[in-house]
Amino acid sequence: KEEELLLARHYPMLAEHAEEHEQFQIALSDFLFSAVQGKQDRLGVFRFLSEWWIHHILVSDLDCKPYLVES
Repeated sequence: KEEELLLARHYPMLAEHAEEHEQFQIALSDFLFSAVQGKQDRLGVFRFLSEWWIHHILVSDLDCKPYLVES
C-alpha cells in the first residue's frame, strides 16, 4: 500500500497525503450511494475523477518522489 511505503520512508506529509486518499474514498462512496438511489451523475463522476487523478498524481504523488527514489 502506498501509505505504508511512505511511512517506511518517513514522508513528512503522510497525514495530508492519507487525508487525500480518505476524501477520495468518501467522494466515491457518495457518488455510489447517489447512483443506488437512482441519481446518477456521470458528468460529475468524470469531472471529479479527472481532476482528482491529475492533481493527486501530478502534485501529491510527485511530492513523494524524493522519498521513494532509491539512494
